[in-house]
Amino acid sequence: MNLKFHALILAATIIILVASCTTQKVTVKPEFPVGATIASPGPSYVLKGPEWKWNSSSKNYTYIAPEYVIRENGVWVRGHWKQVRRGYEWIPGYWKM
Repeated sequence: MNLKFHALILAATIIILVASCTTQKVTVKPEFPVGATIASPGPSYVLKGPEWKWNSSSKNYTYIAPEYVIRENGVWVRGHWKQVRRGYEWIPGYWKM
């Protein structure tokens, strides 16, 4: 009984994690808000973002403002909208090594 319960909890957790990691389609690409450009705090920083993150409770994308981060070993590749059948999905930004 106890083993079955733990297996059920583990399976439910895996399903939730997989569902939250999948990309979601929208029929209209949201536009980034227009705002002031912030100067870099120094030469070792790179602007990361802006990004969109899927909000499963509201069933839409949430805007994530850009921020300066210390440059890692690589180049920051900005996220972008990819056209797919019947809409668009957000491809998140990533560090390219």
